Amino acid sequence: KALEVDSTNHEAWYNWSLILNAQGSVDQAMQCLKKSIASNQDFAPAYNNLGMLYYGAGFPDSALASFNSAILSDKSNAGYYNNAGLACLDLRDTINAYNFFKNALRYDSTNAKAVYNAGLTSFNLLQYKDAINYVMKALQMQPNVPDYWYTAGLIHAANNEKHFASTYWSQCIKLDSTNSKYPYAIGSLYDDSSSLKREYFEKASALGSEKAKVWLAEHSAKVQNNSSDSATNGKKSKKKKK
Repeated sequence: KALEVDSTNHEAWYNWSLILNAQGSVDQAMQCLKKSIASNQDFAPAYNNLGMLYYGAGFPDSALASFNSAILSDKSNAGYYNNAGLACLDLRDTINAYNFFKNALRYDSTNAKAVYNAGLTSFNLLQYKDAINYVMKALQMQPNVPDYWYTAGLIHAANNEKHFASTYWSQCIKLDSTNSKYPYAIGSLYDDSSSLKREYFEKASALGSEKAKVWLAEHSAKVQNNSSDSATNGKKSKKKKK
């Protein structure tokens, strides 16, 4: 009804896009956002939401362009910088992603997602000290996010600090016992001959980890072959005794 009165009402087009997106009509939601932008080319929320829809649809280039337009219209919104950083990560542009996350923190140092993402990109850039500092800060803000604990474990594992890695990944399991990557990660810390490796890989396999299933299948065959060899050697030794 608002648009019948004024077809250039950018807020009405924007609000309609929210309803359409909630209903799963993504293409129509995009069209509404484009009409909102056409009616007001400085309306940053429309650019940002259009970027999120592009990002969700698997078009990081278009998403990044939309997020950059949102930033041009509102240079102090930390969320827009964070979203642009995520698009850069999808484009494997780690350095620019890191810069976007750092800018997000300039405008909002309490944005836990931006803090974590700065840690993740620092880890990808092999800056382990900065990485763990950022991730631990994110954990202080949001201690119940399994992925934050998981990344902390990855950083320690990269530094060959297996005890710390195992501790963080055990916390992941406490928070989410249905994700196979957590027991698989702990199992990966142990040698192939370790019973603990098999124990954790069996848990990961039960939760659907294909990597764990492959390892168990390969090492089950080796165990069977070794048992067969032992049995054959036993028979031979008995024959010699006679």
